[in-house]
Amino acid sequence: MIVQDRYRFLLDSYTGQGGFFDGSYLIEHPRESDEEYERRKALAVYPNYVKKVVKAYMGHLLKVPPQREKLNEVYNMFLQNADRKGTYFDDVAKKAMLLSMIMGVCYTVVDKPEERALTRAEEFEKRLFPYVVLKKPDAVAVYKTDELGLSMISFRETDEQGILRYRVFTRDA
Repeated sequence: MIVQDRYRFLLDSYTGQGGFFDGSYLIEHPRESDEEYERRKALAVYPNYVKKVVKAYMGHLLKVPPQREKLNEVYNMFLQNADRKGTYFDDVAKKAMLLSMIMGVCYTVVDKPEERALTRAEEFEKRLFPYVVLKKPDAVAVYKTDELGLSMISFRETDEQGILRYRVFTRDA
C-alpha cells in the first residue's frame, strides 16, 4: 500500500468516507459475480467504532482545559490567532491531537513571516508574529535524521492556484 493511501485509509476510517462510504474497501470474493459484489457494496454498513474510540480518548484528554500564564501581549495575540486564520491556540492543538490519534502523527510547524519590522510598534501593526501550521504525514516529501534527530523535513503543498510546491525546513532555516 502506498504511504498516501495508508493515511487516506486511516482518515477515511474516522470520517466514514472514501471506501467505507462507497464500499470500495470491500474485497471481491473469487467466486462472486460482479453483480453480487456490487450488491454487497451497496448493502454494506460501516459502524464507525474508530470515531467513537477517538472521541472517548479526546474527551478524557481535554476534560480539564490547559492552564497558562498570560506572559505578554505578543504571547496573548499568538494564543488568540495561532494560525493566522483567527483560530485560538487550544483549537489548533485539539486538531493536532485529533490528527495524531487518527493518523499516528501530525507535524506542527511553528513559523514566522519573513518580513522584518524596524520597531516593535511596526511589528504589532503588521502582525508579524509566529504562527502554527499543521501538516498531515502524507504531506511529507522527504526527511533526514542524524545523531541529534530530525535534521531536515520537506512538505508538499498546493497553493490556491493548484501549483505544487515544496517547503523545506532545516535546523537553521
